Amino acid sequence: MKKVFVLILVCLSFTLSAQAQYGNDEILYNKNGFKISVAFKFSKNSCENNGKPNRYRYTITGTSALYNQYLNWSIDYLDCNGNQYEWRNSLDLNGLIAGTIESLDYIFTGVKQSAAYKNSVSLSDESAKVLKPSLKTTLPKGIKGKTNINLGDTTELYVDGGVLGIGANWVWYSDTGSTKIGEGRSINVFPKKNITYYLRAEGTKLLSKFFEHSIAVNKESIAPEGISGSAEVYRNEKDTLVVNGGYLGENAEWVWYNNECGGIAVARGKRIIIGLKKSTTLYVRAEAPTNKTTCFSLTINVIKRQRTEDEKRVTRERNSQLAQIFMNILQSFFIR
Repeated sequence: MKKVFVLILVCLSFTLSAQAQYGNDEILYNKNGFKISVAFKFSKNSCENNGKPNRYRYTITGTSALYNQYLNWSIDYLDCNGNQYEWRNSLDLNGLIAGTIESLDYIFTGVKQSAAYKNSVSLSDESAKVLKPSLKTTLPKGIKGKTNINLGDTTELYVDGGVLGIGANWVWYSDTGSTKIGEGRSINVFPKKNITYYLRAEGTKLLSKFFEHSIAVNKESIAPEGISGSAEVYRNEKDTLVVNGGYLGENAEWVWYNNECGGIAVARGKRIIIGLKKSTTLYVRAEAPTNKTTCFSLTINVIKRQRTEDEKRVTRERNSQLAQIFMNILQSFFIR
């Protein structure tokens, strides 16, 4: 019998420990011996199907001497998706006596946890309108995107985390934060110089702090990585050569040279057309008034065209025809 009793106590203890308990009381009002505090009980499975709902509980100490007064207050909490909401409540202080008042079960169904603070506590002769909880703006971690790009490149910046409340929007600014350049969770930018972009959440009653993101713009050229084209061509055969990789900086162009990197340029541009008479090595590099990159080279061999059987047959026929013409001319001469 003793063992059964011990087992019952162990099971009861386990059941109680598994249940959610009320947290510490937070004082909402404390004056002239009259105190009101609130505590929250958050279920560990409130976000699961058929999970237990959350509750909150008032604890009143002393007797209210306040008439026609309401204690209006609000809390922030996170829903099961991690979005932050504000919920407003109002407590009628008229004739309150010591004791506890517990909320109904459905108040915080589907809530993950409290945002761990209360706000907007005030006394009023009017009850606050208890509305459906409203989604609040949660600030992001910052701005994500490239911090170094080449001149002429477009890059995307986007908000890292954060949630917009009702009526709010992400607004982007350039440099000092005074020039608006766009709205939305992401933005494509095309900077021509080193620049800092700014982001903040804006709403009817909201101007959050600015988040900054700086981008350094490289204006120097980058050497080419290769040349597309044939390494073997026939004499005077047309072929196209194209620069691969690399980058043209400010006021730069691709310049081509023959047999050496430098000297007299033979062509300019990313794509050129050639027709060689003999084998050679072509070089290309990026050049600007202030800097030049290293060259990339391509050796091209001019090869002898191998005649096909058809071409050989045509040549034989042509030679035969020429020989016959020559013989006809000779016969005509001797007959005379």
